Amino acid sequence: MRVELLESLLFSGVPLPADSATAILAPVTAEVRSHGTHNNSPLKRLLCILPYVSPSAPGIAQFREVLSEFRVPLHDQRDLFMALGQCGSDEGISFLRDFARQSAATFEHVAKEWVDAVAASPQPTARPLLLSCIDPTGSDGVGELDFPDYVADFLASRLSDLTRADSSLVERILQLTTQPLSLKRRHVLAKVIARLDSPQSLLAGLNLIDDQSPQSIPYDLWKAIESLFLEKRPYEGNSQSYTLVPRAANDIRKRLFEIAENDSRRTRSAYSLLGQIEEWRLEYGRPSSEPRHPAYDSGKPWPPSSSKDGQSQPPPGGQIV
Repeated sequence: MRVELLESLLFSGVPLPADSATAILAPVTAEVRSHGTHNNSPLKRLLCILPYVSPSAPGIAQFREVLSEFRVPLHDQRDLFMALGQCGSDEGISFLRDFARQSAATFEHVAKEWVDAVAASPQPTARPLLLSCIDPTGSDGVGELDFPDYVADFLASRLSDLTRADSSLVERILQLTTQPLSLKRRHVLAKVIARLDSPQSLLAGLNLIDDQSPQSIPYDLWKAIESLFLEKRPYEGNSQSYTLVPRAANDIRKRLFEIAENDSRRTRSAYSLLGQIEEWRLEYGRPSSEPRHPAYDSGKPWPPSSSKDGQSQPPPGGQIV
């Protein structure tokens, strides 16, 4: 009854003074302490109320205390994240940050709900926290996290949504491609770049290719480049099918050629992509606006007839034609 009373007041827009609310909830905590947690326990509902008291600091302090005292199942913790993100307090975001830092062993099981709560939060501190998943320069971020691949996709989707809503973020996202990144951050950033779906972002994304990496060309970047060069047009009379039509992207080819010629760390991967583009042209045709040479003004031959040591060397992944 105590929890339901406070819930009703909260949902009606009535402010909950911290001293009064915590005094009302104290017997609830005592009951849980006496009888333990069970399926009908009001503990989770109590925890969802605490971040919304005013001021919020005492409520979230008690939230931390209760959560540390009682073992709350993971499936119940998921519901708490959104309450913390929506409570209108930076204290809630601080708790989400600390949870991600301190719960590495279990975090992957609730990572999707955590990302959703941080992305949906209106607090100004929420966006830098989410960006810290790919930006190593943040001083108060979450550090390097382990995400299952489906959560990495979800995180990339939320980050690209934020970027579309705030154009000032685009420049920062593109700058990250030029900075040293861990494999995990590089993996998520490539997904973000692919979802931005623009020639400008893909040009920047080429900085992520790396011959020394276990995955020299991130898969999502590869698929985005494929979609840029091969347009999917609906097949007439069948909405479930499409045909692949060649599309020109001369800036990408030129940049790949520059990387192949001048960047020893990415030479093999750049040639591999150029070779793959040539294979697509052989199979689907070449757009009339696309020159045969990726960078004719460079004065260098194409296809390359030899490597720097004089040995014959076609582009890896492609063939000399």
